[in-house]
Amino acid sequence: REDLNPIDEAMGYEKLISDFGITQEEAADRVGKSRSTVTNALRLLNLNETELAAYKRGRNAHSAHTPKSAAAVQYRRATGLESLFGYLYVKGETERATELFNLLVLGGNGNV
Repeated sequence: REDLNPIDEAMGYEKLISDFGITQEEAADRVGKSRSTVTNALRLLNLNETELAAYKRGRNAHSAHTPKSAAAVQYRRATGLESLFGYLYVKGETERATELFNLLVLGGNGNV
């Protein structure tokens, strides 16, 4: 389906990988996506329930508005991440924000 939110999409990739015992690259080939798209989607599953709620609130905040320079999905993901990192900052959870930034934005390797 094309209308899945990023979390449902990630859960679908995870199920495909576990049910069929395939790699992320094989899953990407089966769904017609790049391996990095699948990998990045799966990283969202590292959020706890509260973090996921903050991500979803931000992702849905301005769903009718999309800037000309970004696709709707990219925009919603970016606003979701912005909301998540803002939430963690306000709560004083900078260590968790750094951990998630390294995982979600830098791909887990800490390199820009």
